[in-house]
Amino acid sequence: MIRTIPVILYTSGTTGAPKGAQLTHSNLYRNALAFTGLFGLNRTDVVLGTLPLFHAFGQSNALNASIAVGACVSLVPRFDAAAVLRLIERHRVTVFAGVPTMYTAVLQAEAGPTDTSSLRICVSGGAPLPVEVLREFESTFGAQILEGHGLSETSPTASFNRPGRTKPGSIGLPLDAGIEMKVVDGDGIEVPTGDVGEIVIRGHNVMKGYWNRPDETAAAINDGWFHTGDMAVRDEDGFFFIVDRKKDVIIRGGYTSIRVNSRRSSTNIPRCGRPR
Repeated sequence: MIRTIPVILYTSGTTGAPKGAQLTHSNLYRNALAFTGLFGLNRTDVVLGTLPLFHAFGQSNALNASIAVGACVSLVPRFDAAAVLRLIERHRVTVFAGVPTMYTAVLQAEAGPTDTSSLRICVSGGAPLPVEVLREFESTFGAQILEGHGLSETSPTASFNRPGRTKPGSIGLPLDAGIEMKVVDGDGIEVPTGDVGEIVIRGHNVMKGYWNRPDETAAAINDGWFHTGDMAVRDEDGFFFIVDRKKDVIIRGGYTSIRVNSRRSSTNIPRCGRPR
Protein backbone atom coordinates (compact mmCIF):
# COMPACT_ATOMS: atom_id res chain seq x y z
CA MET A 1 0.00 0.00 0.00
CA ILE A 2 1.40 3.40 -1.03
CA ARG A 3 1.19 5.88 1.86
CA THR A 4 2.93 8.91 0.36
CA ILE A 5 0.89 12.12 0.24
CA PRO A 6 0.06 13.52 -3.23
CA VAL A 7 -2.86 15.67 -2.07
CA ILE A 8 -3.80 17.79 0.94
CA LEU A 9 -7.46 18.81 0.75
CA TYR A 10 -8.69 21.41 3.19
CA THR A 11 -11.97 20.83 4.96
CA SER A 12 -14.82 23.32 4.77
CA GLY A 13 -14.39 24.27 8.42
CA THR A 14 -17.83 23.43 9.80
CA THR A 15 -16.27 22.60 13.18
CA GLY A 16 -13.73 25.45 13.27
CA ALA A 17 -10.74 26.47 11.16
CA PRO A 18 -10.22 24.42 7.98
CA LYS A 19 -7.82 21.50 8.40
CA GLY A 20 -5.63 19.88 5.74
CA ALA A 21 -6.65 16.25 5.18
CA GLN A 22 -3.61 14.27 3.95
CA LEU A 23 -4.78 11.81 1.30
CA THR A 24 -2.47 9.05 0.11
CA HIS A 25 -2.09 7.56 -3.36
CA SER A 26 -3.83 4.46 -2.02
CA ASN A 27 -6.72 6.53 -0.61
CA LEU A 28 -7.36 8.21 -3.95
CA TYR A 29 -6.72 5.20 -6.19
CA ARG A 30 -8.93 2.77 -4.30
CA ASN A 31 -11.70 5.34 -3.85
CA ALA A 32 -11.72 6.03 -7.59
CA LEU A 33 -11.84 2.32 -8.44
CA ALA A 34 -14.66 1.67 -5.96
CA PHE A 35 -16.63 4.57 -7.44
CA THR A 36 -16.19 3.35 -11.03
CA GLY A 37 -17.21 -0.17 -10.05
CA LEU A 38 -20.31 1.00 -8.24
CA PHE A 39 -21.65 2.95 -11.23
CA GLY A 40 -20.22 0.81 -14.01
CA LEU A 41 -18.16 3.72 -15.31
CA ASN A 42 -16.18 2.80 -18.43
CA ARG A 43 -14.30 4.36 -21.34
CA THR A 44 -17.49 4.90 -23.35
CA ASP A 45 -18.88 7.28 -20.70
CA VAL A 46 -18.87 11.06 -20.85
CA VAL A 47 -18.84 12.61 -17.38
CA LEU A 48 -20.08 16.15 -16.90
CA GLY A 49 -17.41 18.07 -14.98
CA THR A 50 -19.45 20.73 -13.18
CA LEU A 51 -17.70 20.36 -9.83
CA PRO A 52 -14.52 22.27 -8.89
CA LEU A 53 -11.49 20.01 -9.20
CA PHE A 54 -9.90 21.44 -6.05
CA HIS A 55 -12.76 19.87 -4.08
CA ALA A 56 -12.77 16.20 -3.05
CA PHE A 57 -16.04 15.40 -4.85
CA GLY A 58 -14.94 16.87 -8.18
CA GLN A 59 -11.36 15.65 -7.97
CA SER A 60 -11.99 12.04 -6.93
CA ASN A 61 -15.43 11.21 -8.29
CA ALA A 62 -15.39 13.18 -11.54
CA LEU A 63 -11.73 13.52 -12.55
CA ASN A 64 -9.84 10.60 -10.94
CA ALA A 65 -12.57 8.03 -11.55
CA SER A 66 -12.84 9.03 -15.22
CA ILE A 67 -9.08 8.89 -15.74
CA ALA A 68 -8.95 5.47 -14.08
CA VAL A 69 -11.17 3.93 -16.77
CA GLY A 70 -10.38 6.24 -19.69
CA ALA A 71 -13.75 8.00 -19.73
CA CYS A 72 -14.19 11.49 -21.17
CA VAL A 73 -14.74 14.48 -18.87
CA SER A 74 -16.68 17.39 -20.34
CA LEU A 75 -15.56 20.36 -18.25
CA VAL A 76 -17.79 23.32 -17.44
CA PRO A 77 -15.80 26.47 -16.55
CA ARG A 78 -18.73 27.97 -14.65
CA PHE A 79 -22.03 26.32 -13.82
CA ASP A 80 -24.97 27.60 -15.82
CA ALA A 81 -28.01 25.34 -15.88
CA ALA A 82 -29.18 26.20 -19.40
CA ALA A 83 -25.65 25.81 -20.77
CA VAL A 84 -25.32 22.48 -18.97
CA LEU A 85 -28.44 21.13 -20.67
CA ARG A 86 -27.11 22.17 -24.07
CA LEU A 87 -23.76 20.57 -23.26
CA ILE A 88 -25.43 17.29 -22.27
CA GLU A 89 -27.06 17.25 -25.71
CA ARG A 90 -23.94 18.29 -27.65
CA HIS A 91 -21.45 15.96 -25.93
CA ARG A 92 -23.92 13.12 -25.25
CA VAL A 93 -23.14 13.20 -21.54
CA THR A 94 -23.92 9.93 -19.74
CA VAL A 95 -22.99 10.73 -16.12
CA PHE A 96 -23.87 13.91 -14.23
CA ALA A 97 -22.19 14.43 -10.85
CA GLY A 98 -23.46 17.46 -8.97
CA VAL A 99 -24.71 19.00 -5.76
CA PRO A 100 -28.43 19.47 -4.96
CA THR A 101 -28.56 23.14 -5.98
CA MET A 102 -27.42 22.13 -9.46
CA TYR A 103 -30.25 19.64 -9.87
CA THR A 104 -32.76 22.26 -8.74
CA ALA A 105 -31.32 24.81 -11.16
CA VAL A 106 -31.41 22.37 -14.08
CA LEU A 107 -35.09 21.66 -13.38
CA GLN A 108 -35.84 25.38 -13.47
CA ALA A 109 -33.64 26.21 -16.47
CA GLU A 110 -35.08 27.69 -19.64
CA ALA A 111 -32.90 26.17 -22.31
CA GLY A 112 -35.51 25.34 -24.91
CA PRO A 113 -35.91 21.82 -26.30
CA THR A 114 -32.80 19.73 -25.56
CA ASP A 115 -32.08 16.04 -26.01
CA THR A 116 -30.81 14.66 -22.70
CA SER A 117 -31.62 11.04 -23.43
CA SER A 118 -27.91 10.10 -23.23
CA LEU A 119 -27.96 10.53 -19.43
CA ARG A 120 -27.88 7.14 -17.74
CA ILE A 121 -27.09 8.02 -14.14
CA CYS A 122 -26.70 11.06 -11.89
CA VAL A 123 -24.76 11.37 -8.64
CA SER A 124 -25.57 13.80 -5.84
CA GLY A 125 -23.59 14.67 -2.74
CA GLY A 126 -22.29 17.50 -0.60
CA ALA A 127 -25.67 18.40 0.93
CA PRO A 128 -29.18 16.97 1.40
CA LEU A 129 -31.12 16.45 -1.82
CA PRO A 130 -34.83 17.13 -1.24
CA VAL A 131 -36.83 14.03 -2.11
CA GLU A 132 -39.27 16.08 -4.21
CA VAL A 133 -36.35 17.38 -6.34
CA LEU A 134 -35.01 13.85 -6.79
CA ARG A 135 -38.36 12.53 -7.93
CA GLU A 136 -39.10 15.46 -10.27
CA PHE A 137 -35.65 15.25 -11.86
CA GLU A 138 -35.89 11.50 -12.42
CA SER A 139 -39.38 11.92 -13.89
CA THR A 140 -38.32 14.80 -16.15
CA PHE A 141 -35.01 13.44 -17.44
CA GLY A 142 -35.46 9.69 -17.08
CA ALA A 143 -32.13 9.24 -15.27
CA GLN A 144 -31.78 7.92 -11.73
CA ILE A 145 -30.12 10.10 -9.08
CA LEU A 146 -28.07 8.29 -6.48
CA GLU A 147 -27.10 10.03 -3.22
CA GLY A 148 -24.05 9.36 -1.15
CA HIS A 149 -21.92 10.55 1.73
CA GLY A 150 -18.36 11.76 1.73
CA LEU A 151 -15.89 13.94 3.55
CA SER A 152 -12.53 15.43 2.67
CA GLU A 153 -11.07 13.06 5.27
CA THR A 154 -12.52 9.97 3.51
CA SER A 155 -11.10 10.57 0.02
CA PRO A 156 -14.10 11.49 -0.17
CA THR A 157 -16.65 8.73 -0.77
CA ALA A 158 -17.76 6.57 2.14
CA SER A 159 -21.27 5.40 1.24
CA PHE A 160 -23.75 5.46 -1.64
CA ASN A 161 -27.09 4.22 -2.79
CA ARG A 162 -26.87 1.55 -5.48
CA PRO A 163 -28.49 1.33 -8.89
CA GLY A 164 -31.61 -0.71 -8.24
CA ARG A 165 -31.12 -0.56 -4.47
CA THR A 166 -31.87 2.88 -3.13
CA LYS A 167 -33.81 4.69 -0.43
CA PRO A 168 -34.66 8.37 -1.04
CA GLY A 169 -33.20 10.58 1.68
CA SER A 170 -30.60 7.98 2.62
CA ILE A 171 -26.84 8.23 2.14
CA GLY A 172 -26.89 4.54 1.26
CA LEU A 173 -24.56 1.70 2.19
CA PRO A 174 -20.75 1.61 2.66
CA LEU A 175 -19.03 2.10 -0.70
CA ASP A 176 -17.36 -1.32 -0.84
CA ALA A 177 -16.23 -4.25 1.28
CA GLY A 178 -13.08 -2.39 2.31
CA ILE A 179 -15.04 0.35 4.10
CA GLU A 180 -16.85 -0.10 7.40
CA MET A 181 -19.43 2.29 8.87
CA LYS A 182 -21.33 2.21 12.13
CA VAL A 183 -23.30 4.51 14.42
CA VAL A 184 -21.90 4.94 17.93
CA ASP A 185 -22.67 6.74 21.17
CA GLY A 186 -20.40 9.16 23.03
CA ASP A 187 -18.32 6.26 24.37
CA GLY A 188 -17.74 4.77 20.91
CA ILE A 189 -20.17 1.89 21.48
CA GLU A 190 -22.40 0.93 18.56
CA VAL A 191 -26.03 1.89 19.16
CA PRO A 192 -29.05 -0.30 18.33
CA THR A 193 -30.68 -0.11 14.90
CA GLY A 194 -32.86 3.00 14.63
CA ASP A 195 -31.12 4.91 17.44
CA VAL A 196 -29.27 8.17 16.80
CA GLY A 197 -25.49 8.28 17.13
CA GLU A 198 -22.37 9.51 15.37
CA ILE A 199 -21.20 7.91 12.12
CA VAL A 200 -17.67 6.51 12.36
CA ILE A 201 -15.79 5.13 9.36
CA ARG A 202 -12.86 2.75 8.99
CA GLY A 203 -11.18 1.55 5.81
CA HIS A 204 -8.89 2.30 2.90
CA ASN A 205 -10.56 5.67 2.34
CA VAL A 206 -9.64 7.24 5.70
CA MET A 207 -6.95 9.92 5.47
CA LYS A 208 -3.46 9.56 6.92
CA GLY A 209 -4.16 12.50 9.24
CA TYR A 210 -4.45 16.28 9.41
CA TRP A 211 -1.44 18.23 8.17
CA ASN A 212 0.65 19.45 11.11
CA ARG A 213 -2.21 18.80 13.56
CA PRO A 214 -1.34 15.64 15.51
CA ASP A 215 -3.68 16.44 18.41
CA GLU A 216 -6.68 16.93 16.14
CA THR A 217 -5.76 13.80 14.19
CA ALA A 218 -5.69 11.79 17.43
CA ALA A 219 -9.07 13.26 18.43
CA ALA A 220 -10.64 12.42 15.06
CA ILE A 221 -9.24 8.91 14.50
CA ASN A 222 -9.55 6.36 17.29
CA ASP A 223 -8.33 2.79 16.70
CA GLY A 224 -8.64 3.38 12.95
CA TRP A 225 -12.21 4.72 13.18
CA PHE A 226 -12.70 8.24 11.84
CA HIS A 227 -15.34 10.24 13.76
CA THR A 228 -17.32 12.22 11.20
CA GLY A 229 -19.40 14.48 13.44
CA ASP A 230 -22.50 13.45 11.47
CA MET A 231 -25.39 12.22 13.62
CA ALA A 232 -27.38 9.47 11.97
CA VAL A 233 -29.51 6.37 12.27
CA ARG A 234 -28.98 3.02 10.57
CA ASP A 235 -32.12 1.14 9.54
CA GLU A 236 -32.80 -2.59 9.50
CA ASP A 237 -31.54 -2.87 5.90
CA GLY A 238 -28.21 -1.23 6.70
CA PHE A 239 -29.00 2.15 5.10
CA PHE A 240 -27.76 5.27 6.88
CA PHE A 241 -29.82 8.45 7.35
CA ILE A 242 -28.11 11.62 8.59
CA VAL A 243 -30.30 13.68 10.91
CA ASP A 244 -27.96 16.32 12.37
CA ARG A 245 -24.41 17.49 12.99
CA LYS A 246 -22.69 16.89 16.32
CA LYS A 247 -21.29 20.41 16.22
CA ASP A 248 -22.18 23.52 14.24
CA VAL A 249 -20.18 26.65 13.64
CA ILE A 250 -21.70 30.04 14.36
CA ILE A 251 -19.82 33.07 12.99
CA ARG A 252 -20.78 36.31 14.70
CA GLY A 253 -18.90 39.57 14.43
CA GLY A 254 -15.99 37.84 12.70
CA TYR A 255 -15.49 35.29 15.49
CA THR A 256 -16.10 31.57 15.27
CA SER A 257 -17.79 29.60 18.03
CA ILE A 258 -18.91 25.98 18.29
CA ARG A 259 -22.40 24.89 19.24
CA VAL A 260 -22.77 21.31 20.47
CA ASN A 261 -26.11 19.90 19.36
CA SER A 262 -28.35 17.71 21.45
CA ARG A 263 -29.12 14.37 19.83
CA ARG A 264 -32.38 14.08 18.02
CA SER A 265 -34.49 10.97 18.32
CA SER A 266 -36.57 11.80 15.25
CA THR A 267 -35.66 10.24 11.91
CA ASN A 268 -38.01 12.45 9.89
CA ILE A 269 -35.24 14.67 8.53
CA PRO A 270 -32.83 12.47 6.54
CA ARG A 271 -29.78 14.41 5.39
CA CYS A 272 -26.75 13.81 3.25
CA GLY A 273 -23.29 14.31 4.75
CA ARG A 274 -20.76 16.90 3.75
CA PRO A 275 -17.12 17.69 4.40
CA ARG A 276 -16.35 19.04 7.87
